[in-house]
Amino acid sequence: MDLRKLVARSRVLVEDLVLTLPRINFRPRLATVSGQDVRALVESLEERGFAAIGTVLPEVDLREISSAIDAVVRKQPSDIATAWREKVQYTQVVNPLWLHRSLLRLAVHPCTLAVAESYFRRQPYLSDVDLRRVEAVSMEALGSGHVSSSNWHRDMRGRQLKMMVYLTDVSEHDSNFSLVPGSHRGQFIRKKTYLDSRFRDAELDNRTTFEWYGAAGEAMVFDTNVIHRLRRKAGARVRDSITYYYTPGQSLFVLDYPAGSLDALPEQSRAVFGEPGWQLSREPTS
Repeated sequence: MDLRKLVARSRVLVEDLVLTLPRINFRPRLATVSGQDVRALVESLEERGFAAIGTVLPEVDLREISSAIDAVVRKQPSDIATAWREKVQYTQVVNPLWLHRSLLRLAVHPCTLAVAESYFRRQPYLSDVDLRRVEAVSMEALGSGHVSSSNWHRDMRGRQLKMMVYLTDVSEHDSNFSLVPGSHRGQFIRKKTYLDSRFRDAELDNRTTFEWYGAAGEAMVFDTNVIHRLRRKAGARVRDSITYYYTPGQSLFVLDYPAGSLDALPEQSRAVFGEPGWQLSREPTS
């Protein structure tokens, strides 16, 4: 290993093993903010790697968000940028926190922040936001050598939770989120290479999977070290979803949101958009 790779790997280990280590004496501040049973949700995350949050968006917001996605995909004049990802056959909204007012509020959903804080035993930070419109395509159509989030994998971001929200209904006939319960335990140290984080279907043939089907507006939080995938299906309906990434400090990306949009948020919620306070965290690793 050359010096450059050694320094990079050493930095990863310091972040994952020291700087983001759960604090023994940490006292959660947000657990009383949420009306849901945060403790039960955290226990589900610890045991299974995921927990259902319930419905987080009303129908009126879902209709407006769907119309806004339609408009930006059609490239109507807008400050919202999109990118077509040919390899994976989906459209990504590059700056989704500009798309609709409710999407920024959802980033600081009280229950999700309380769960993240209790799970990490540290202040959670919003590190990234991803909104996708996924086209119907089978894995076979993507090609035998295809490697992406549609393959079984673990994320390579250390300790991290995601909140995924379906923006359209997802049934058993649609492209759904799928995971292997319990496969996250002890797996928070980032892998050395991208391919180390991917799995072939045959490697998981004897493992029990959880297939998440749900209505538009429903949310789930999951530890991204659980083995998971976007399960692609031919003939599925187009699927919209938004995913919020939370970490105790590593893998932070620059967030893009309207100026002044955080002013109306409570101070504890605004802290989620802040910097964790150590220099090592400022350059994200993929």
